[in-house]
Amino acid sequence: MKMFYGRIVLWLLILFGKYLICFAQPEELVPEEPVVTCPADVTVGTDPGEPSETVGWIVTVTDNIDTDLIATCTPSSQSSFYVGTTTVTCTSTDRNNNIGSCNFTVNVVDNEKPNMVCPDDIVLGTIITQSLATWSKPTVNDNVDTGLLTTCTPPSGTSFNVGSTKVTCFAIDVAGNEANCTFRVYVIEDHKSPTLVCPANVDETTESNQATLTWTGPVVGDNVDSGLSASCSPSSGSSFYVGSTNVTCNAYDMAGNEGKCMFVVNVIGINNTSSVPGYLVIVVVIVCIFILVMFSAMLYCRSYHARKNERNINDDDVEIPKPKTSINAPGNIEEISMRSGNAVYVNDAVKRRARMNIPRYIDAKLPPLPPPLPRKTNPEHEDLHTYIEIDSAYTNPKK
Repeated sequence: MKMFYGRIVLWLLILFGKYLICFAQPEELVPEEPVVTCPADVTVGTDPGEPSETVGWIVTVTDNIDTDLIATCTPSSQSSFYVGTTTVTCTSTDRNNNIGSCNFTVNVVDNEKPNMVCPDDIVLGTIITQSLATWSKPTVNDNVDTGLLTTCTPPSGTSFNVGSTKVTCFAIDVAGNEANCTFRVYVIEDHKSPTLVCPANVDETTESNQATLTWTGPVVGDNVDSGLSASCSPSSGSSFYVGSTNVTCNAYDMAGNEGKCMFVVNVIGINNTSSVPGYLVIVVVIVCIFILVMFSAMLYCRSYHARKNERNINDDDVEIPKPKTSINAPGNIEEISMRSGNAVYVNDAVKRRARMNIPRYIDAKLPPLPPPLPRKTNPEHEDLHTYIEIDSAYTNPKK
């Protein structure tokens, strides 16, 4: 009986041992995807003066089997993010190539105002109650945007009354950040002319009749305006003839007041200090040519009028009566050239001379022509006279 109970106990012990052995063996685990935990969405402003912000974060990874897993993010932590929203994706892979991931966003906001610089205060002079003021646009820089527009009140080109006026300018970037700056326009009644200090007199020697000279411009000062410049006549760099030349310089301020100064340029010829300037030589030559032309014209006119006085008027103007018996009719003088067919006739009644191209008559009964006749004069009209020489060959009349 005791053996029977002993066997039963042994059998129970064996069964219980097998159960303990099976219970003590670990369970086989099923591989799972790593769990990647991202941070919450991030919103930050830009770095001062920069269009971006550097952002960093921490991502945790857990796995049911593997340990010490890490996550890789795109973009990575500590990257620079520009204005706007960027999505970041982080992933992790375990030894069984299971991949886990998570996402979050980084939002960069532009909270920085533009940097704006206004022009300096403006001082204007006027001789009336107002003055027109203009200025360059204010300078605007922004950490994100470029080409921002500026607006000023009052605007450039406005007429300002005498006194002080405040001008405010402003600019707004794309994010709505506004910047402004101010300056003043002072208008002063100005009736004072600018002061000019001309250079000293300039002395130059030359071997020719002229020299090219330059000088430093006059110094200009004014009670209101600055940066004024002067203009000179003749200007610097001009050519000056031998002798002394006055150079006048003037400048105007914004109110229209004029200032002047003067200096002298002396050009001395080395070979002949008393040489005549070139322009005088030109004047003398022109005068001589003019005198010569006028003298020639006078001689021509005298000759023309002399020939005109000696010329007979056309025979169509005077009807010549035909002599009855003699070539020397009473009170008339008629001379005929047989070769040329010309006749000259002086009539006491009309007291004029006429030249006939073709004689109106030839009397065959007349005796041959006598030798050359002496000068014949009408006693009543001594200023109207003529004479003719006719040789034996009946040549043309000769006066």
